[in-house]
Amino acid sequence: MTHDVECTIAASDHSHGTEPHGCASRIAMVGAAPFVGECLAFCIASTFSCVVARYRAIEDMPGAGQEAGFRLVLVHDQALPHGGARRALVARLSRQSPLVVVSEQATLADVLEDLRAGSRGHVPVALGLNGVMTAIRRVLEGALFIPESGDCAAAEAQGDSSVQLTSRQKAIVRALAAGAPNKIIASDLAMSENTVKVHIHNIMKKLNVRNRTEIALKAQSGVLHC
Repeated sequence: MTHDVECTIAASDHSHGTEPHGCASRIAMVGAAPFVGECLAFCIASTFSCVVARYRAIEDMPGAGQEAGFRLVLVHDQALPHGGARRALVARLSRQSPLVVVSEQATLADVLEDLRAGSRGHVPVALGLNGVMTAIRRVLEGALFIPESGDCAAAEAQGDSSVQLTSRQKAIVRALAAGAPNKIIASDLAMSENTVKVHIHNIMKKLNVRNRTEIALKAQSGVLHC
């Protein structure tokens, strides 16, 4: 069953129930409890001037190829399976539209697993409404959203806090943790994008991680002291 809520902001006019033109103006929300889902849908629709399409389960979403074009897909972690099936599903949905997992509880390991599969972030409900809206805005702007370690249940320190980074590398790590792309990092630190890429490569070797997302997650966990 699908519940569509349209709330296009035009002065004080709010219209509901009209089907939008295409998916580009739509955000999908999957698995939220009815009351919470409806409240969040209205807040998202009002804040981002879009239609929110609510689904009870992932199986209720449009079929393969039809879900492409959502500005964002928000999936409650309870709507996701476990293990390899979860990774495969997150990967599939992420190929269609930017995906964010909304979680009641999540360990840093959970966050990392979903990011590796292709999600754009984890949004703990403990952030509150303003925090959730901020997280959604950051993802819509193209950044990753990684919760602070204090927002993750049973947060584990990952990595070696004794790793020595140069001041330049620490600045890049802080920028990655904030979701900045290479172009912005290069501009802020007065270096070329190629130099930024070299620094990121060296940071990955020092931290024994595979990509910039894992660098950002370690920075958010607090073990790097950057």
